[in-house]
Amino acid sequence: MDGYTQKTFQFEDNDASEKGGEKWCCGCKSYKLHDDFYYGSSICKSCYSKKRIHVYSLNKQNGRCVAVGCRNAAVDGLVTCENHRHKYTMRYKLRRRELKIETLNAYGGCRCVCCFDAYIESLSLEHQDGNGAEHRRMLTGNSKKGGTRFYAKLKKLGFPTDFRMVVFCMNCNTSRRENGICHHELERIKAREIEAYGVDMIALGM
Repeated sequence: MDGYTQKTFQFEDNDASEKGGEKWCCGCKSYKLHDDFYYGSSICKSCYSKKRIHVYSLNKQNGRCVAVGCRNAAVDGLVTCENHRHKYTMRYKLRRRELKIETLNAYGGCRCVCCFDAYIESLSLEHQDGNGAEHRRMLTGNSKKGGTRFYAKLKKLGFPTDFRMVVFCMNCNTSRRENGICHHELERIKAREIEAYGVDMIALGM
């Protein structure tokens, strides 16, 4: 692995770098298909992965930031410098949000089916048959592991519809779990009864 240095990956012969639709890899010293290379790279994807692993391990061992091209010292207890720690945190939050939006869209859209709240942070999936714990245990191995890990499993499986799920906001979800019915739905029932009978039948205990 010590051979994976910058000089190792320079073209030895530019005139012979491409041959019959193939490209010369300066890492494994062989011709590969163009699809086996990242754009602008002189080494194939396999060699690139090996190089990344080697550089990561070397930087971690020497207490440097493992981010590509960074030579700053890593923060104590971490593998990145303060600058990249912030960047990686923001990148992770963005990917987590994008995954949640994609999952919610697959099960009805980014809006509560009860109160029509569209604030992404308050939305989640609700199992209409009350078998959410069973579903989470089946996909993640833990009945309490929901959120990003659960969404990732659903995406990997192609967003299956074996379990009946809809999008609820946290208020409607909590109200439904505590009272058996959402307070918004209760208000709608009252409104329909007042319109039909001129009186709130629920308030009369009927």
